[in-house]
Amino acid sequence: TPGLGQKSVLTMPKNQSSMRRITLSPQTLAAFKTLRKERNEQALTGEAPSVVDRRGRVCEPVFVNEVGRTVTVGTLRALLNRTGKTAGIGNVNPHRLRHSYASRLIARGIDVATVSRALGHSSVAVTMQVYSHGFESQVVHADALLAELSEATS
Repeated sequence: TPGLGQKSVLTMPKNQSSMRRITLSPQTLAAFKTLRKERNEQALTGEAPSVVDRRGRVCEPVFVNEVGRTVTVGTLRALLNRTGKTAGIGNVNPHRLRHSYASRLIARGIDVATVSRALGHSSVAVTMQVYSHGFESQVVHADALLAELSEATS
């Protein structure tokens, strides 16, 4: 049960490309395995938190507060904001984290198709429209490499 006056609603992603597998670091995987073990132990005593989705299915939330209630989007946003301010990077929200993730992939030279798939965009065109500024430095770099190649073959 979420906080007073708030309701948790589980929904499906916007489109099929938004449903994707993600890679977890070994540390994250270990944390989820620990959580799974704790939840299994809680289930034996009837203490495991749960939430009902729109189809009436009982699901186990990943994030719960200290009393076992589902963490709401508002609570998560407030926590991210506080953490960002403490770290000296200002307001942080899920969208900013997503944008930073995409921008870092682009800065590291990851191709647009891979970035698009990682973000669950419906097409590469959507990724290019949103993140075209990030690919500009790659174009400059490609132009420089082409110029070097031209000089080397002249």
